[in-house]
Amino acid sequence: IGEDLVVNGVPPENITIGGTDSVTEVDCYSYRREAGRTGRMALFAMLQER
Repeated sequence: IGEDLVVNGVPPENITIGGTDSVTEVDCYSYRREAGRTGRMALFAMLQER
């Protein structure tokens, strides 16, 4: 994902990728782990002025 962001113009210093793995972390919902049975999804993003 990070490489795709850079290729599309996002400076690397503006990219933070967390270390949480939603498949192995039981406290996180995982579409893959649950085989897509609940239909929920979330994305957290923020744009800042330059």
